[in-house]
Amino acid sequence: MPSFCLVLENNAVRWAVFPFVVSVIMLPMKAYITEDFPWIPTNKPISDNFTEFNTNTLAMYQIDYNRYTLPSNTKFYEDPIRKLQISQEILDT
Repeated sequence: MPSFCLVLENNAVRWAVFPFVVSVIMLPMKAYITEDFPWIPTNKPISDNFTEFNTNTLAMYQIDYNRYTLPSNTKFYEDPIRKLQISQEILDT
């Protein structure tokens, strides 16, 4: 028996290490499993200029996500189509 294994009833420690080892081995694959495929179309604005991208993205989000388009009385909204999570707060001016 290897010296690093503890002997407990039903080899509990040895089996508890197995899911940890599998998760460490699979960790590099997580990006490939959770991200969209490159050929799936997205609604994200494309631009070569970062300032133009920021301006276009802000304008698009302000049109799509405002107090008239979001559900009322909710502080958190998740858009599954664009994969966005939005938190809204009322600011005192």
